[in-house]
Amino acid sequence: MSGLGTTFIKLSFEEIVPKFKVLAQEKGVLKIWPKGEQSHIYRTVDLKVFQAESSKDFFLSLFSEGDDIDEQLLGKDVFFSFHFNSLEYLAEGYISEAKESDQLLLKVTGDVYRTENRAHERLLTFPHHQVYCFFKLSKEQVFEENVIPLRKEDQETLKKDQHQKNMLFQKVAKKIKNTEGLSYFRALDVSNTGVSFIVKDELSEEFNLGSKFNFILLFDDDVIKAMHAKVIYKVPFVGQSFEKGHFKVGLMFHPVEELSLKLKELLNEGVEFSELQKEFETFREMRINRDDNE
Repeated sequence: MSGLGTTFIKLSFEEIVPKFKVLAQEKGVLKIWPKGEQSHIYRTVDLKVFQAESSKDFFLSLFSEGDDIDEQLLGKDVFFSFHFNSLEYLAEGYISEAKESDQLLLKVTGDVYRTENRAHERLLTFPHHQVYCFFKLSKEQVFEENVIPLRKEDQETLKKDQHQKNMLFQKVAKKIKNTEGLSYFRALDVSNTGVSFIVKDELSEEFNLGSKFNFILLFDDDVIKAMHAKVIYKVPFVGQSFEKGHFKVGLMFHPVEELSLKLKELLNEGVEFSELQKEFETFREMRINRDDNE
């Protein structure tokens, strides 16, 4: 079954039990999040399965990985995910407290799904990370017009803090000697093989479908060269602080090991609200609405 851009495949009881067992044996990581909120890292320490004629219940015992948020999660319906053999598994659950210990108890309350290869998952980089794409374009623009403020408060910041441009270029210059004539854009999300950002209409012709680039990705303090990038979509974009005349551009490029390692660390161990989490929430909501109408 497809979500917004990801295929979610429902697993049978026989398929999911071995995964849960390994997760408990290896003290595997779970990412848990209430709907629309950031995720928190827990480790699995035990699995209990109760099988009746009409139902099968899974209970996972968990301990925190540093976030003191147990009280905030108690009594809540949550989503959770874990990584196993290069695939991502997602489901819904309910958090209670184990009577025999101070650990949390996660009851799996719905079907368990897996996705296709995680390599296609995107990390939402705004506003959690400073990620910029630097291009050598035929049409040069000034700083204020190039880096589009994504929120009204950013417009205020950019007007008061012009030295940000110099700081960004100084970071890039540590790895790229010649930065003259580079234009750059704030990234919205990034994956192992893709990135998206917003451009104004004046520059939109630079990013027609099929256009190809080599470009520089500034990811926090890391400077990464992305080769053989190709524009795969350009669509009108209207956000909370946008007027007409803006486009969201998506590029696909060859995988870069440095970027892959950075994303793997952030997506597996981080607490960012990722694109996959958002898609799974939407997918489950759509599935529930469909079942209610049948």
